[in-house]
Amino acid sequence: MLRITAFALMLLSFGLSVWAVAVLPPVVPVHFNLKGEPDAYGSKFLLLIFPVITVGIYALMSYLPRFDPYSEKVKERIKTVRVVRDITVIFFSFLNSFAVLAAFRGKVEMWYIGIFLGLLMVLLGNYLPKLPHNWFVGVRTPWTLASERVWRKTHRLFGVLFVVYGLLIGGASFLSPEVLTAVLVVGSISLVVIAILYSYVLFRRERKEHLSENRP
Repeated sequence: MLRITAFALMLLSFGLSVWAVAVLPPVVPVHFNLKGEPDAYGSKFLLLIFPVITVGIYALMSYLPRFDPYSEKVKERIKTVRVVRDITVIFFSFLNSFAVLAAFRGKVEMWYIGIFLGLLMVLLGNYLPKLPHNWFVGVRTPWTLASERVWRKTHRLFGVLFVVYGLLIGGASFLSPEVLTAVLVVGSISLVVIAILYSYVLFRRERKEHLSENRP
């Protein structure tokens, strides 16, 4: 059911953008400030970017598993990979709808984008720990890719972090655009830093344990 919903929304999103391009004036709002007011304008054809990205995500996440070095392990949990794909496609489809609506209205409401993004993070957080060791989706650092054990531990941690981050984004959406922006920026940077440091430390620890076990 989720797969059908994602595919249908992707097609509807693409059709919505094509229709918008047909009826809108040549120049539309393409960027908005923290108050949701337009501060940059551009060609209406930019509204086709999100649909193209969405189709690309769907295609890549549908066919890349076949060529993954760990394809046998991916096959064992292919349902989880497809759920993550479908959730991501649904998110981009709705994001595109927000962009089209903003082009017509000349204004965007930051709070509902924040709520939707927070919900996305919570949903992905529930599936991250179930992702198989692979090269195309998940928390990919040199150390998670090099070790399945590091992959599992890192994704268990990030399952929790994504849920917490999503709840913070949702809560900040009800406060102010400035608070929401701060949470998004600080949270995103923090997740990247934690991913690098945590997976590196785990990998070094695993390597030391391996060397000590094989030491004569």
